[in-house]
Amino acid sequence: MIRDFTRMLLQGLATIHAHGYVHCDLKPENILVFPSYVNKNGAWSSSFELKISDFGLSRREGDSSWWEPNHPFAGTSIYMSPDSVSYGETGKDLDLWSLGCCVLEMYTGEGPWWHKHYEVDDLMNGQEPLIPSELPFEAKLFIMTCFAPRTKDATRLLKHIFVRGDEGKMITQPSPVSDNIKAESALHLANFVRRNVSTTKTIRVLAAAQVMPNKTIMA
Repeated sequence: MIRDFTRMLLQGLATIHAHGYVHCDLKPENILVFPSYVNKNGAWSSSFELKISDFGLSRREGDSSWWEPNHPFAGTSIYMSPDSVSYGETGKDLDLWSLGCCVLEMYTGEGPWWHKHYEVDDLMNGQEPLIPSELPFEAKLFIMTCFAPRTKDATRLLKHIFVRGDEGKMITQPSPVSDNIKAESALHLANFVRRNVSTTKTIRVLAAAQVMPNKTIMA
């Protein structure tokens, strides 16, 4: 399901970027989870649909007018990329870095800097969140791609093997992911869903769509 959630978020980001905007504050609190139902081969099953919300900090791509040395944050600091903090760059890379942080959090159940006390200097010194070795190889590869500088595009990432989930072409790793890790990831994802399913949030995103029709683009 994490793969499906990632695909939905990428589709939303691809649409936002195609309109010339950068969200600038992608994080779990700004992701809404809606229960849905899928009919597959005549059988209905429950599922979820993700939508990106809260476009209050979104900016035109390339806009760096917000940046100040003593407050170098376009959005929430722990989800921001090194270039956005160090140089005030508002580009697609910022949203995709944030996406990598969100995917990491869906697996671990903790914030992206789960392994240490986060400080802004970590980003300015070129550090990035630690990816646990126990994660599935394709997931680690995807998160690493999100964290790589200036090499990303949401549309291209939709073709990443982690997002496609080509079972016949999956890259294998020497040590398979243990059942314990799978169970922990499922629990973390369930907690993520519970936190983000809310009628209040649903109302909030619908209101945002009415207030900012040109800036509210959802997956």
